[in-house]
Amino acid sequence: MVTTKRPPRTRAVPSPGSTPLMRWILEIVVERFNLFLLERLPLLVAERHAAYSSARQLRALSGRPHMALARSRLQAERQAWRKDHPFGFVAKPRTLHDGSQDLFTWDVVVPARDGSVWAPARVPAVVKFSEDYPSTPPVVKFNKIAGRPIFHPNVFPDGRVCLSIINPNDGSRHHYGVGGTWQPSLSLKHVLLALQQFLDEVTSYAAGRELEYKLFTQDRPAYNRKVKEQVNALLPEAPVVL
Repeated sequence: MVTTKRPPRTRAVPSPGSTPLMRWILEIVVERFNLFLLERLPLLVAERHAAYSSARQLRALSGRPHMALARSRLQAERQAWRKDHPFGFVAKPRTLHDGSQDLFTWDVVVPARDGSVWAPARVPAVVKFSEDYPSTPPVVKFNKIAGRPIFHPNVFPDGRVCLSIINPNDGSRHHYGVGGTWQPSLSLKHVLLALQQFLDEVTSYAAGRELEYKLFTQDRPAYNRKVKEQVNALLPEAPVVL
């Protein structure tokens, strides 16, 4: 008599979702996954975009060593400024439309010294750095005040400042003579402190600022009144009267 072996019985495995417990577990997993996407996906996209932007900047800088050096120097100055800077001064890189910072263009505010004809104004300006910084000095331009150039004999009508500390020390000729005192060891902090002192000093006059120089040298009360008009424009809530 031939006997046949029956195959062993196998327990049926329930398909996903075939029991209330499994459906409940699946619902939790799906819910947690959706929450993860909602919370983390924007961050992951932003991180990927930042990494891509950094890589693109590095590729752009790889063939421009001077610009890489300037950027590194300006980043170090930014960190140092945030840790310690003179009271009342403001200096920060300009923010671009995409939220990144332009390290080569800084918006600054210079407070007038106590006793200055410009007190208590805080005068805004823009400082631009070149790719050759710190080998070459930055360019400083005071912002217009109520639509007019700052009332100072040594500031050009477009706001540019001709100051020895930011003139190249290379023997080149400029409006006030030849050469300047700029050195790569100087920093933005040195420039801003010099600008604060510059507000009260007049050495000559820039092209187009003959009236300002004439009033400063021949009619100081009239000069001071003109300055106070701009101080009041900067401080409209607290007019200053001579």
